[in-house]
Amino acid sequence: MFTRLILLAWRNRCSSDERTLGGMFYELCDKMSELNWAVALTQLLDLLHEALAWTKNTIKK
Repeated sequence: MFTRLILLAWRNRCSSDERTLGGMFYELCDKMSELNWAVALTQLLDLLHEALAWTKNTIKK
């Protein structure tokens, strides 16, 4: 009975979870593994810097 429930829940997730649309979630995971950590950190810091600048500009107005 538990096995059947697990299989039904898994099948439901595969048909309704956005992460499984066309394998897009797994393709993105593969791309993330190819990403260089230094590049990822630089991009993250750039995004944080832009968000901080935007916040400062928004508060001053």
